[in-house]
Amino acid sequence: MLHGVPMRYKALLTLIVIVLLAGCVGGDDVSTTTPSPTTTAAPTTHSPTTTSPPTTQVPTTTAAPVSPIEWQSYDDALRAAQENDTYVYIYLWRRNCPYCDLMQSDTFMDEEVTTYLGEHFESVSVNIWSSDPISEENPEITGRYIESKYRVPGAPSSVFLSPDGSLIKVVPGYDVVPGYKPPYEFRLMLEYVSTGSYMEMTFEQYVNSQQ
Repeated sequence: MLHGVPMRYKALLTLIVIVLLAGCVGGDDVSTTTPSPTTTAAPTTHSPTTTSPPTTQVPTTTAAPVSPIEWQSYDDALRAAQENDTYVYIYLWRRNCPYCDLMQSDTFMDEEVTTYLGEHFESVSVNIWSSDPISEENPEITGRYIESKYRVPGAPSSVFLSPDGSLIKVVPGYDVVPGYKPPYEFRLMLEYVSTGSYMEMTFEQYVNSQQ
């Protein structure tokens, strides 16, 4: 299209074209700014407060068992047995012992058991874990001493003594009667001792004779 046009005019035309093009391109440029969406912070969620359930404490037995039985001191029981020609029952227990608690809440609350014990026995309660003296006449006698003397395998256990203080073995192989005894069985055991049947037959034979 520029053939035949002198060179100086070609340069001028070229410059004009460049200016016109620049004006079209560089006019008012309306910039459309898209606003960034407003980010709404998520509401803070508070975790519900968890309330721990109350701790259930196992009752601890720290004193002589509470029951209708008249518990005596060790010295008084041995002395009364000789004077009254009665037998001695020694209940051996310890702290944190579920079967000791059962013996106390079940067997020792039975009316027939407590009545029979009161009529034929002098009763003593001994904590086999205690190192406190249980005898004023001999301070060396403690719960630990009783545990060792009668080779107590565990608690609860029962010891029976004759009026003169001699050991009565009810269960073969043991100096004591180990374990929890329900009211009926314990009542038979008391009768077995107080009637002198232990000198004639085993406890098993005595039980069979009562059926």
